[in-house]
Amino acid sequence: MTTKRRLVRGSFHNILDCFERASSESIVDGGSWYPLARVWAETVGTVLVDNGHAVLESSHEKIVVGAGILSALSPQTNWEQNKEMALYLAKTLDKPNWCTDTNHDKALAIVKAGANVDAIASILHGKKTTAFFHNIVNPYGENNQPTIDRHAISIYLGRRCTYTELVRGLSGTANKTISNAYIKASKLLETTPQIVQAVTWVQWRKEIKGEV
Repeated sequence: MTTKRRLVRGSFHNILDCFERASSESIVDGGSWYPLARVWAETVGTVLVDNGHAVLESSHEKIVVGAGILSALSPQTNWEQNKEMALYLAKTLDKPNWCTDTNHDKALAIVKAGANVDAIASILHGKKTTAFFHNIVNPYGENNQPTIDRHAISIYLGRRCTYTELVRGLSGTANKTISNAYIKASKLLETTPQIVQAVTWVQWRKEIKGEV
C-alpha cells in the first residue's frame, strides 16, 4: 500500500471522532483560537507601525499585515515561537531566530505590500500558510478553507502522520482531499471548517502530550 493511498484512506469520520472526544475546555479554546490570533495579528501590525516600518491607518489594515507576517513565519514553528518571531520582525525587520531566509523574505515582502489581501496571499503561496492567513483575518468566515498542518493530517488519518505523509498532505491532491474532509465534517457539525480544525487541533495536541 502506498503512502498516497494511505492518505486517501483517511476519513472525515476520524475528524468527527476527534471533535466528539474534545473536552469542553478544548471546545472553548478551539472556538476562540483564531479570534485570539486575530488580536495578536493586530498587535504585530501596531508594533510595525509604532517602529516606523509601515503606514497602516485602520485596525483592519494592521490585522491583515500582522496576519500575513504570522503566516509567513509559521512553518515548522510552534505558536509561541511564531508570535515571538513576528513581534521581533515587526520591531526590527531583522530575521528572527528559527526563521529561514525564504520565510523572512516573504515577511518583508508582505510589509512592503501593505494591507492588500490578494497580494499577501500570492506572496504566501503555500496552501497551509494561505489558509492560516485567511482564518486569522476572518475567523468567522463561512467559506474559509481549513488550515491543514501536520496535526490536521494526523487527525484525518487517525494516527500520527509520517514525514512522507506530511509532505504529501501539505500540497496537491492529498491536501484537497483532507481539506474537503474537514469541510464535510463541519457541515455535519453545523459549524465552520476552521472551528472544526481548531477544536480538533487543540484536542489532538492534548492527547499526544498525554494531557487527557
